[in-house]
Amino acid sequence: MEKDAVQYSLYYIASGADLFPHVKSSSMEFIVIPRGVVSPTNVTSFIPLHLEIFRGTTVVWINEDSVGHVIQSTDDMGKPIPPITSDVLRTNEEFSYTFENPGIYHYYDPLDSWRMGTITVW
Repeated sequence: MEKDAVQYSLYYIASGADLFPHVKSSSMEFIVIPRGVVSPTNVTSFIPLHLEIFRGTTVVWINEDSVGHVIQSTDDMGKPIPPITSDVLRTNEEFSYTFENPGIYHYYDPLDSWRMGTITVW
């Protein structure tokens, strides 16, 4: 199954043709920004760090830290790009985004640029 999913993802990225345009999800997934992560040596900058979801899923980032954080999507080189851009999330604030298109989405926190994560959308 995993091999087929990778082949499909590569096909979609290369051609732009979606073989399953009507397959969607209506679920929610959560990513936590944990409290007390203050250096790049701590690998728990986002929980989970890598998330796999189906298109149509809404991802909710929750800031449990005592300082503000921002969620921003990036290209493969780390340059900020649309579609994901949050305001500063204060403690216990949330930001959500619904992923409609398959692909691999990179994101980071520009306030702590070492905080990076990925979301793979099938």
